[in-house]
This record gives sequence, structure tokens and C-alpha cells, in this order.
Amino acid sequence: MFLDRSPVHGQVLALFELPELSDSPSRDPGLNHFQFRHANLAALLDRVELLLGAGLQAHRASNHGPVTSYYFSDPDQNVVELCCNNFDDAEKLKAFIDSDAFKNNPSGIDVDPKDFLARFRAGEPLDQLLKI
Repeated sequence: MFLDRSPVHGQVLALFELPELSDSPSRDPGLNHFQFRHANLAALLDRVELLLGAGLQAHRASNHGPVTSYYFSDPDQNVVELCCNNFDDAEKLKAFIDSDAFKNNPSGIDVDPKDFLARFRAGEPLDQLLKI
């Protein structure tokens, strides 16, 4: 179920039942994770840098292809995903989704959280940084 409160600002609530996921971190009913989307990669990595500077550790970072995500845990051990879109328009996104790169690897790749941030701050071109 999707509840879309603001298409312009991306305020979407999505609820899923996924009984086939036997490798879930918890088999108990409840929350899997929250996702907070950022306007772009710079905004995402500014937030990540702030959290890392405050002593929090990202337990995973991924370039999923369409989005880049960093995963943290809140004090109750809920997973909090911070993400941004990797494409600035729908045509580029569709071209990527139609590509062999996405068809061969729809989950994307995990990246080292600190290394990815450092590469961005060093000015690595986005087409290289986001390549799968």
C-alpha cells in the first residue's frame, strides 16, 4: 500500500507484507526500516558526514543503481535508510532501468561508507562514482 502525501516533495508511506523473506533480521512482525530521501547526493552526503562526525556508524552503504543509500540504526535498533536519487530526470532513470547493467544486477553494489564519501569530497566525477 502506498500513501502519497506530496508528489513534489516525495512524501510517501509504503507498507508491504513480504512473507517470503525468510532471511529477515527479525521474524517478528513490525517495522523493517524507515527511508528518508534527500534532494541530491551532496545533501545526502552532508547528512551522512554530520552523523559520522557525531559518532554514528553506517552499517551499510549501497549504490542500488536508481538510488544511493546509507543505512544506520536508531537507538531502538530500527534501520534508518538515508538515500537520494542517482538520476536527475525520468528519462535517464528509464534508460538505466532498461540497461543490461541493471538487468544483470538490479540490487546494485555495496560501497564502503567512508571511502564513497571521501571520493565524492575529492571531486570524483559522478558518472564514475555512481557506476555499477
